This record gives sequence, structure tokens and C-alpha cells, in this order.
Amino acid sequence: MYVANTYYILIFMYRHYSKPFFPKLEGLDKFPAEHLIHSHAYRTPHPYANYIVLIVGGGISGKDITLELSSVAKEIVWSVKQPCAGDYPSNVNQYPCIEKIEDRRTVYFADGTHKNVDKIILCTGYQYLFPFLDDSCGFTVVNQKKIWPLYKNTFNAHHPTMAFMGMMKPLTFIYRDLQVMWILKVWLGLQQIPSTNEMVADCKYDTHVVGMLELYKELATLCEMPTPTSSFAGVLMQHFEKVYFNHIISKRYSYHLITSEHWISYVN
Repeated sequence: MYVANTYYILIFMYRHYSKPFFPKLEGLDKFPAEHLIHSHAYRTPHPYANYIVLIVGGGISGKDITLELSSVAKEIVWSVKQPCAGDYPSNVNQYPCIEKIEDRRTVYFADGTHKNVDKIILCTGYQYLFPFLDDSCGFTVVNQKKIWPLYKNTFNAHHPTMAFMGMMKPLTFIYRDLQVMWILKVWLGLQQIPSTNEMVADCKYDTHVVGMLELYKELATLCEMPTPTSSFAGVLMQHFEKVYFNHIISKRYSYHLITSEHWISYVN
């Protein structure tokens, strides 16, 4: 039973990591279910001790779980779209994308190689699901990765009294803070947003993934808040460059802001 209420403004706090995305891989449905999980269900490395584990995905979860399991697993078979840089342990072997899975445990890769595995962890991200959105809201869900048109990843371009928080990636609390400031300024009449046509034309992102520094500067400007200092911007960019391109090294670094223009980084 549903109870209908009418509201003049709506704001949705979106949860990115609630609905796992399971890729369509030939033969995956035949793999023993008790040995197959999504990273969303991963908790501890102990069940994987002395096993050959296939990890699918080279994002942050894939990198973190690969490193953690390497200390207990017999071997990590890591399927990634692009090779991941870094001095990974000797029992971690990178492979290209998966072509198919046969015989309930044999994995065939795009380069023609194959490998027998005991367990699989899918680090393949999450879906954007909006079962509560009616067509009258004016949204289109694109490839389960974005809703369109969402102006600056925040306002419904067709109905700007509806706003979404936390849609963008990567996501940190500081962005939510700036985002809610901007939403309140608009709804309190302290700041104007463009016309519907202008907002729709501005919704150019293929996904809600945007540049960290670009997003920070944009939200700060919209909120009429100070933009990031040179030192903070430098730390932000260097840290995320290490996270994405050399994940192992990133965990060893700390940063110290000295002035608005200067900062240092050091290895712990």
C-alpha cells in the first residue's frame, strides 16, 4: 500500500554502493555460486587462503582486494582492461578481459590464454537504479550509469525543484557539503540557474564521473565559496594520480600543507 504526498521540493541522497553490477560473461552462471561473490559482499581474506582466486576489475576495490588476498591466496588471477602499474606481489598475475568460462572453473581470456580458478570476486562496480522515478520526471537512465539530463550532476533540468546529491564520482564529503550549499542558494532565491534548454545543453557528461579538481572548483564557484588553494590542489591531484596509477605507492604517502602555495609529501 502506498501513501501519496505532495511536496514542493525534493532532494535525493543517492547511495552509490548499494546495487552491485554483475557483468554478462559467458559461462559465469555455471560457476559454482558458493565460490562467486561481488566485492560488495567481501569481508575478510581468510576464506581464500591457498586458493587460486580470479579478481575481475582494476578499480579501487579490485586493487585493494588483490593486495589483501595476495598474502593468503595461492595465486591471484587478475583480469583488468588495462595493465595496473605497481610492484605487486609475485603471486599476482594480470590478465586481459575475460572471453568465457568453461567446465565450471576454466577461464579463457582475450589474448587466448586460459587459467583454472577456484574462486571469483567481481570488482565490477555498481548500478544506478531509480525505481521510484516516473517518466513524468523527465529523466532517462543511460546504460545503468547515469540519469539525464541532470544539470551539474545536481538539478533535474526539466524540474529544478528536484535535486540529487552524491551522483558524481569520485565522491567525497566535501563535494556533498558544497553541493547542498548551492542547492539551498538556488531554492532560497539567492542564486539563479539557467533556462531548461540551457541546462539540458550543458548536460554533456557521458557518465557522472568528473575530474576531481574541476568539480571542486565548479562547485565552489557556484556556492560563492573560495576555490582550492594551489597547495590543496597539488595534494589532491598528486594523491589521486598515485591512487589510480600506482595504488601500492599511494598508501605509503602522507601530505602536509605548509602555506596556500606550498606543500610537501613524504613516505610513512
